[in-house]
Amino acid sequence: MSSNHTKPILSLKTFCYKLVDYAGLFPPASLSLAQAFHNYIFYMQGEYKWMLNKFIIPAKKLGELTELINEMKISGPIPFSILGSGGETVSEFNKNLKDDVKNITGFKKQHGDLVSIDVFEIRLPKDIFEQGDNDELLDLMIGVSDDLEKALGKNIPVFYEAQLTDDYEQIIIRTVETIASLDKGCGFKLRTGGVDASAFPKPELIAFAIMT
Repeated sequence: MSSNHTKPILSLKTFCYKLVDYAGLFPPASLSLAQAFHNYIFYMQGEYKWMLNKFIIPAKKLGELTELINEMKISGPIPFSILGSGGETVSEFNKNLKDDVKNITGFKKQHGDLVSIDVFEIRLPKDIFEQGDNDELLDLMIGVSDDLEKALGKNIPVFYEAQLTDDYEQIIIRTVETIASLDKGCGFKLRTGGVDASAFPKPELIAFAIMT
């Protein structure tokens, strides 16, 4: 019995449909914004476009991307996952969030239906977990969703990454419990690798996060 391997089998195509977000700006590729976005537009027209989903970009680079889009003839909507700036403290987090939302609002106003902001990803501040309960964490997450909804006119999922320490179990539990109480379709983001060994979490940490 022979098999034709020139095309993906239906089950693989179904599993991988819109599975891959394009992160050409980040390691290991670390491309310039112009090169990464041109690559993405090229891939979106290619043979494997069924596998490709959102273009990942930091909110603070949206102004630079506007200049590129204005120089190109492209059809939309182009889906984006926006990376928030975050912050080490709650105060810094909230200040940076205002700037991020301002950049997102300007970007959406400039391009209208040509762009679609579908996901927001952000790292939580360390000091939020110094509190004895989750009240401040919940207020912070509600504020993020509300600010984005006002800016975009729709609710979008926010994926929260916690800065994990040796006491990662409590941090993961508190983050996931708070996300679950939001009823906003948000999620937990776990960083599982990078360009050096220290960026890879232990298997038991990954297992605990999945189980939680």
